Amino acid sequence: MEVDIQMVYLMINSYYPGHKLKEVGDKYIRVRNESELKPSHAKRIVPVGVYSTTNGFRVTAIYDVKPGQLEESIRILTKSMLILTEIEGYTYTMEVLLSGTEAMPMIGMKMPE
Repeated sequence: MEVDIQMVYLMINSYYPGHKLKEVGDKYIRVRNESELKPSHAKRIVPVGVYSTTNGFRVTAIYDVKPGQLEESIRILTKSMLILTEIEGYTYTMEVLLSGTEAMPMIGMKMPE
Protein backbone atom coordinates (compact mmCIF):
# COMPACT_ATOMS: atom_id res chain seq x y z
CA MET A 1 0.00 0.00 0.00
CA GLU A 2 1.43 3.36 -1.02
CA VAL A 3 0.73 6.28 1.30
CA ASP A 4 1.06 9.92 0.28
CA ILE A 5 2.54 11.72 3.29
CA GLN A 6 1.44 15.35 3.42
CA MET A 7 0.85 16.22 7.08
CA VAL A 8 3.90 15.91 9.29
CA TYR A 9 5.30 17.62 12.33
CA LEU A 10 8.88 18.27 13.34
CA MET A 11 9.54 18.02 17.06
CA ILE A 12 12.77 19.36 18.49
CA ASN A 13 13.81 18.60 22.05
CA SER A 14 16.72 20.67 23.33
CA TYR A 15 18.65 19.91 26.51
CA TYR A 16 21.09 22.13 28.37
CA PRO A 17 22.52 22.59 31.86
CA GLY A 18 20.91 25.13 34.16
CA HIS A 19 24.02 27.27 34.47
CA LYS A 20 23.86 27.92 30.70
CA LEU A 21 20.34 29.37 30.85
CA LYS A 22 21.26 32.99 30.05
CA GLU A 23 23.70 32.01 27.30
CA VAL A 24 21.10 29.74 25.68
CA GLY A 25 18.42 32.42 25.95
CA ASP A 26 20.59 35.07 24.33
CA LYS A 27 21.71 32.79 21.50
CA TYR A 28 18.17 31.43 20.96
CA ILE A 29 16.81 34.95 20.43
CA ARG A 30 19.58 35.70 17.92
CA VAL A 31 19.10 32.40 16.07
CA ARG A 32 15.32 32.79 15.96
CA ASN A 33 15.58 36.35 14.62
CA GLU A 34 18.01 35.24 11.91
CA SER A 35 16.16 32.03 10.97
CA GLU A 36 15.35 31.42 7.33
CA LEU A 37 12.23 29.47 8.32
CA LYS A 38 9.18 31.06 6.71
CA PRO A 39 5.45 30.42 7.25
CA SER A 40 5.48 28.78 3.81
CA HIS A 41 7.83 26.10 5.24
CA ALA A 42 6.32 25.36 8.64
CA LYS A 43 4.24 26.92 11.39
CA ARG A 44 5.35 26.82 15.03
CA ILE A 45 2.46 25.19 16.88
CA VAL A 46 4.40 24.80 20.14
CA PRO A 47 7.05 27.52 19.93
CA VAL A 48 8.66 26.86 23.31
CA GLY A 49 7.64 24.35 25.96
CA VAL A 50 10.09 24.44 28.88
CA TYR A 51 10.56 21.63 31.38
CA SER A 52 12.96 21.65 34.33
CA THR A 53 15.00 18.50 34.89
CA THR A 54 17.54 17.49 37.52
CA ASN A 55 20.23 18.15 34.90
CA GLY A 56 18.96 21.52 33.67
CA PHE A 57 16.26 22.17 31.13
CA ARG A 58 14.45 20.49 28.28
CA VAL A 59 12.77 22.72 25.73
CA THR A 60 10.34 21.31 23.16
CA ALA A 61 9.26 23.01 19.94
CA ILE A 62 6.81 21.51 17.45
CA TYR A 63 6.36 22.67 13.88
CA ASP A 64 3.49 21.86 11.51
CA VAL A 65 5.33 21.33 8.23
CA LYS A 66 3.64 22.49 5.04
CA PRO A 67 3.20 19.90 2.26
CA GLY A 68 6.39 19.46 0.24
CA GLN A 69 8.49 21.46 2.72
CA LEU A 70 9.86 18.73 5.01
CA GLU A 71 13.37 18.54 3.54
CA GLU A 72 13.81 22.32 3.44
CA SER A 73 12.38 22.74 6.95
CA ILE A 74 14.80 20.13 8.31
CA ARG A 75 17.71 21.86 6.57
CA ILE A 76 16.81 25.28 7.94
CA LEU A 77 16.09 24.08 11.48
CA THR A 78 19.24 21.95 11.61
CA LYS A 79 21.30 24.96 10.59
CA SER A 80 19.79 26.92 13.49
CA MET A 81 20.21 24.10 15.98
CA LEU A 82 23.87 23.61 15.11
CA ILE A 83 24.53 27.22 16.13
CA LEU A 84 23.01 26.47 19.53
CA THR A 85 25.19 23.36 19.95
CA GLU A 86 28.19 25.69 20.12
CA ILE A 87 27.12 26.15 23.76
CA GLU A 88 28.84 23.62 26.00
CA GLY A 89 26.37 20.97 27.18
CA TYR A 90 23.65 21.88 24.67
CA THR A 91 22.23 18.92 22.76
CA TYR A 92 19.07 18.33 20.77
CA THR A 93 17.02 15.73 18.95
CA MET A 94 14.80 16.32 15.92
CA GLU A 95 12.01 13.91 15.08
CA VAL A 96 9.53 13.71 12.22
CA LEU A 97 6.05 12.88 13.49
CA LEU A 98 3.13 11.81 11.33
CA SER A 99 -0.27 13.30 11.99
CA GLY A 100 -3.02 10.90 12.96
CA THR A 101 -4.59 11.53 9.56
CA GLU A 102 -1.39 10.25 7.91
CA ALA A 103 -0.67 7.40 10.32
CA MET A 104 -4.08 5.71 10.61
CA PRO A 105 -4.34 4.62 6.94
CA MET A 106 -1.03 2.78 7.34
CA ILE A 107 -2.85 0.32 9.56
CA GLY A 108 -5.96 0.28 7.40
CA MET A 109 -7.96 2.69 9.53
CA LYS A 110 -9.31 6.21 9.22
CA MET A 111 -8.81 9.00 11.76
CA PRO A 112 -12.09 9.82 13.53
CA GLU A 113 -13.45 13.29 12.84
